[in-house]
Amino acid sequence: MKNDKVLVTGAGGFIGSWVCRKICKKYSVIAVVSPFSDAWRLDDIKNDLIIEKINLNDFAEVEKLIKKYKPYSVLHLATHGVYSYQQKDIYRIIIDNYLMLYNLLDLSVKYGVEKFVNTGSVFEYGSQNRKVKEEDIDLKDIINSYSSVKIATTVLANSYIDRLKVITLRPFTCYGPYEDKSRMIRATIIRALNKDSIKIVDKVIRDFVYVGDVAEAYQNALERNFQSGEIVNIASGKKVIINDIAKMIKKMTNSDSDIMIDSTYKRNIESACWADIRRAKIVLGWSPKTDIQSGLKVTIDWVKNSL
Repeated sequence: MKNDKVLVTGAGGFIGSWVCRKICKKYSVIAVVSPFSDAWRLDDIKNDLIIEKINLNDFAEVEKLIKKYKPYSVLHLATHGVYSYQQKDIYRIIIDNYLMLYNLLDLSVKYGVEKFVNTGSVFEYGSQNRKVKEEDIDLKDIINSYSSVKIATTVLANSYIDRLKVITLRPFTCYGPYEDKSRMIRATIIRALNKDSIKIVDKVIRDFVYVGDVAEAYQNALERNFQSGEIVNIASGKKVIINDIAKMIKKMTNSDSDIMIDSTYKRNIESACWADIRRAKIVLGWSPKTDIQSGLKVTIDWVKNSL
């Protein structure tokens, strides 16, 4: 029987939980969560998964895990530093992200993993204000430590392409049900529903992509044949100003909240790009299915039910 075991790291996170939800009816999913985190996003599907609490920085723990299950594929979504409240912990951003990827790659080779799906970041593109292709990386344009280490981990993953079938997916700004409360869209919906003032940073550019579509891209990476070393943008391909998102949410929630510009927010360099997604269609047969209005409606309904 064909090996159908898929190991998903960061399974308790926003995107990781959606990936587990997407593939668990088709594959035997080993959902790896940090021993220090609350995997509440998996509560409704926990009976469809094997959940393992593992410190991915510990080589011996990772070896025990991969030796035990010998998965066909590893989908690596675990990360540290994507949320603003994590970005002061520079040591963990640098050491955790690099070390856990090294451990997983090295042991995947040792125990015969066939496919390794790495996760990059929109922040690899720095502050470029344009549509970006996968090769548009400027090493003189680094936003912060997190963006630098994500570039480094993409390079690390591709250093294994002669020993392992590797692909890096680069999700842009994901949104949808189960998003963290600190993220812009969920926080804005909550403020709108509560009739509180909606604070935004003026004219920030994002490429918002619905998380269910992102999960489908990871499933496609499991099922498609691709050349080892591919890097693929996963995004809507559309430039959006967050001022307009705030107005849409206000209208869709019938809120009378005021939209206010947050003048206290300070960041020297800001992400400002949107994606060229043509390679995703070629390599993965993937393109986003959910427009922003439809995605926001589903997200608003979920937030209402979770309050």
